[in-house]
Amino acid sequence: MISEKKRKLNAQRAVLDRLLGELKTLEISRPQRGWLRTIRESLGMTVSQLARRASLDQTTVTRLESNEAQDALTLKSLKRLSAALDCELVYALVPRTSLKATLIERANLLLRHEEQRVEKTMSLENQGGGEVDNSMQKALLIGTLDKRLWDEV
Repeated sequence: MISEKKRKLNAQRAVLDRLLGELKTLEISRPQRGWLRTIRESLGMTVSQLARRASLDQTTVTRLESNEAQDALTLKSLKRLSAALDCELVYALVPRTSLKATLIERANLLLRHEEQRVEKTMSLENQGGGEVDNSMQKALLIGTLDKRLWDEV
């Protein structure tokens, strides 16, 4: 029987999967020169003007724009410059697949690893191997979010 806490977690995961799935369909990628520079130039704003608005010096703004294009900018700096450009910083992690699919894939990997370990032990002991029904194990691993789910194998 699933506890109320686990039921809420499953519901939360389903809602999050739906929201993140919508984000994934946007397929937005950062411009080659970075969002900061692209938006600044599109607004007709100079580096000097952005620097004043962000209370930074020109050299720092130029370096931060370059850092963004090279994936080396902190969120704090990005937020500061976004505000100076009168922009909202939108930050999200979008899973490649659904969270549920990620959990199922991980559970399958762990169960395959465990089956291989058991088969090796059985063969060393000259015991016959049989088909192992691990659907219940998988359901338990996912349903309870067993802490072993993310252990290294």
